[in-house]
Amino acid sequence: KNTEEASFRAAKDTVQARTRARPSLGLAKSRRHRATPAKSAPRHFTRHKALNKGRRTMRAAVTALAYCAAAASALRDGATHAPTSLPNVHKQDRGLYALVDLLITLAVILCMLWLLSLVIRMTQVHLDEPPRPRVRDAAFTKEGQRWNWDFVLLLPIRDEDQLADAIRPPELGFLQDGSPRDEFVRHYSLLRVVSAIRSAGLETSVFKSQRYDHAIVKVRATAARLRKAAAQTGFVAKLKDEAVRQRLAKGVADEDAPGEYKIYPRRDDWRYKGAPMDTAIRDTEGQSNYLYYEHCYGPFVDEETMEKLYARHVRSESPFRGVDRIKLIMSMLAAPARDGGAGFPLDKLVRRRAAAAAFPLHDEDELKTIEQRWIVMWQRPGKVPAHRICEYFGEKIAFYFLFLAHATSFFAFAGLVGIGVWINTLVSPKAENAVTVPYFCAFMGMWATCFVEDWKRKQSRHAMEWGAVGFEDVEGDRPEFAEDALTLVTNSPVDGMPTTYFPVETARKRRSESAAVIFVAIVAVCIVVYAIFLLNVTLRLPVVAREIDPKTWWKKLPSVDLRPAIIGVISTIQILVLEHLWLLLAERMTDREGHRTDTEYEDALIAKTFVFTFVNAYASFFYTAFFKQLQASVDGAGLGFPANRQRLFACEPDNTGVANCMYDLRVQLSSIFITRVLFTTTMDVIPPYLSWKRERLLARDERARRKSRATGVHEDDEPEDAAVAYARKRQLGNRIFGGLFKRRSSSGPTGAAPEEETKVESSDDSIRGLDEEPERIPSAAEEECGLGEYHVMLGPFRDYAQLIIIYGFGVLFVAAYPLAPLLAAVNSYVQIRVGGWRLSQRRRRTWPAGAEDIGTWEAIVDIMSYLAVIVNGLLLTVTGQFFVNHPWWARAAIFVGFTHGLLLAKFTLALAVPDAPSEVRLQIARQEFVRDKLVARLPDATPTVDLQADTEDEYVDLTILDADEDELYLDVPGYEKFFATKQVSVLPSINEKEGSDETDATEASTDASTDYETDDSAEETGDDASSAAESDDGDDAETASSYYTESAASSVGG
Repeated sequence: KNTEEASFRAAKDTVQARTRARPSLGLAKSRRHRATPAKSAPRHFTRHKALNKGRRTMRAAVTALAYCAAAASALRDGATHAPTSLPNVHKQDRGLYALVDLLITLAVILCMLWLLSLVIRMTQVHLDEPPRPRVRDAAFTKEGQRWNWDFVLLLPIRDEDQLADAIRPPELGFLQDGSPRDEFVRHYSLLRVVSAIRSAGLETSVFKSQRYDHAIVKVRATAARLRKAAAQTGFVAKLKDEAVRQRLAKGVADEDAPGEYKIYPRRDDWRYKGAPMDTAIRDTEGQSNYLYYEHCYGPFVDEETMEKLYARHVRSESPFRGVDRIKLIMSMLAAPARDGGAGFPLDKLVRRRAAAAAFPLHDEDELKTIEQRWIVMWQRPGKVPAHRICEYFGEKIAFYFLFLAHATSFFAFAGLVGIGVWINTLVSPKAENAVTVPYFCAFMGMWATCFVEDWKRKQSRHAMEWGAVGFEDVEGDRPEFAEDALTLVTNSPVDGMPTTYFPVETARKRRSESAAVIFVAIVAVCIVVYAIFLLNVTLRLPVVAREIDPKTWWKKLPSVDLRPAIIGVISTIQILVLEHLWLLLAERMTDREGHRTDTEYEDALIAKTFVFTFVNAYASFFYTAFFKQLQASVDGAGLGFPANRQRLFACEPDNTGVANCMYDLRVQLSSIFITRVLFTTTMDVIPPYLSWKRERLLARDERARRKSRATGVHEDDEPEDAAVAYARKRQLGNRIFGGLFKRRSSSGPTGAAPEEETKVESSDDSIRGLDEEPERIPSAAEEECGLGEYHVMLGPFRDYAQLIIIYGFGVLFVAAYPLAPLLAAVNSYVQIRVGGWRLSQRRRRTWPAGAEDIGTWEAIVDIMSYLAVIVNGLLLTVTGQFFVNHPWWARAAIFVGFTHGLLLAKFTLALAVPDAPSEVRLQIARQEFVRDKLVARLPDATPTVDLQADTEDEYVDLTILDADEDELYLDVPGYEKFFATKQVSVLPSINEKEGSDETDATEASTDASTDYETDDSAEETGDDASSAAESDDGDDAETASSYYTESAASSVGG
């Protein structure tokens, strides 16, 4: 204990001494320079002052983190020199290390919040900037058409010689149809693309880029063209609430039948055929919080009578929002020419490089309105403006951020419970095996079920409110599917209409090949994980441990064990690199499998990515938890190590001397989780932040230079060198365009800029006047060309994949690291803002995509929740020392009882809670009703009318007879014979008849029977005999029938 205290005191003194002795934080120097007036500062210093300050701050932060890590490692290991043997970590050391681990976790959280503050700062500067001056087109912008350019295509400018050279290089290869790769580029030239766009009824504006090597084509559509396209494609538009209520209350009269209704009114106190009707739609039982006319959607109908039915949005003064206009323009560009479209899909143009880029333009005003409520420092997760995100980016992006906010809320609650469990592990003598850990595992098992079920309900509610219910039912084919050389166009075996077909055998063969590749990749990951384990063993050798001791490098540094940090960094790099490589390979394999729709394609890609990523991210944890101690005895003896060195392969022993892998799992999980979260967030923020700072400095210098040229007053006495001025100018251009436009050779006919731009400026400032043509300020379309692309499918896919990995870290191994949910909550909270900032300021506006849910990711989250129960059950009964005194069969019984009890509870809860709330299901039914009546105009059934009130004054005959007076008809052949043979009377009340009458009736019956038999024999003699017999039989039967009728009447009268 004294040694540990001395170690801690020495590390603390070293840190304090170095902090006092080194003013490397740059505070005094920064104060001195800040006190100097800006005008007297040298020009080069003014330009780089902020960058130097940033470097000093980063250096100070790195130094502080290094010494914190050194102090933490010294506290954990309890030694000031490199260990010569395997350290035995005791109870006090582990408690102290757990406290230091908690402090490091809190430091990482603070660091992430600091990164978030940088994002908030950049966003605030962006919001404070004055709006860009725009020229309003009075001929286009009018009432009902309040918008301008919505879409941009970036097309290369090529002459005939360049096109000829483009199709000749053999390294470009060939397409699947055997044609040269750039033949498609030659076909879709600038002239042909612009002509096709204009022939589709769209308006264009074409101008050259600053480098004169690309043409920027801006596209927009009039309100009339949008209405026509929406009617052709069946575009779903929102209905106006008040119009729905009024039209349902009024009803639709039947013009062909006066007094009748095709759709009868839904109101009270109206009359139908004189009867009062009460048909108002009301919720008397309080089944829903929605009004029946809210959130109604229907296909757009381009008719004058239907115009007022659709909601008019404030910004556009039309039924179409900005995201709706972009969807319709993209559909018009992809539609064939025979349907009034341009005839080329955008993704095909970009994929085959006929167009350098194709993207929607940002609406600066609308975007700033969203950023004010989205990218803020402190905000509850439930306040994320998902509805506004949906209206700007589309349903697919909105569902991702809604799911991210949902995960933040649930992880925050679990993180608070995890802090309590962590504190218990600090004060408990059992440390990692504290008594609260099993209860926390059970809590997280039920937490995961509540997480999934609550998300399903929230997802269904927002899909209903956004009109996305049933989106996947009308999804079309992927363009890549139709372009595949093996895809055939054949008649459908269902309805005979033309349809596309991909051979089933080919698809099955390719998917089998993909499965084999996945298996090989998983085996390779396992080999890499085992190699890292062997590296860990190597670093624990005394000789190697002395070599990696910082004190060996420099005696003034503290002696710490860097092995956990080295292994953690290597494992994180392995996970991230293999994830990136596998994603590229998975995309190639999925492209070959012939998936018809985007949903099928994405589901297949998700399945491949999840299987590999699960093994890649969690294989080392599974090995440490369940196989490391077992493998230690095998490898330690197999490699010939003596008994005292076999411990190098084993887990760290606890205070009783028994190897306990829970400690190793905690160290490994915390180091990898913290490194991954901090690394990904830093890479998302720091490089763009430095680039943003550089842009601001260059823009400020450029403004100062232009001002000095205009006024003739210069800061420096000597003129600026022409090469420096030209370099600054090129640097500013690279800042704007981000390297998208490569510098072309000046010898090309279209690649060279005008002479006045490429010539070297004169070094004599006196001859620079105001007569020179000022540099053209890039437009918004040009600036957005330099931004990065956020792919409509792969962008959300990568974000979901990262989020699922964090979810696994937060639920799979909580028994070993209870602080994982807290770290996952902070990461999700930061990613909401960082992701929004990246989409709105650092990326072009993504293509809007529809969705009604998060797809297969929901099923993966559900699978992870069930795996969490099993994994934590194994940690409690196998890895941990919670039941060390129990025999193996008792542990197995405890595992079965724990897991099956939680799985049964999860399954019961999932069945008890419906995926959609009852009010959501009711509102969806109302949406279908409104769509059928007001848009499809399906007629109602004739209403049931109670006419009792109108007929009560009329005369009604209520005469009651003594018996049934209906006549008895016996004209069915065969009945006469039946009564004759049985000798029974037709009616029992013929006793009043006289005997003669009875005799006549018997004779008539006998004659009828004879005629019936004669009829059978007459069929054999011929047609004439048969006709005569039938005639006689008919006459006799008629006589008998009349006789029985008279008898019945006599009986009733008697």
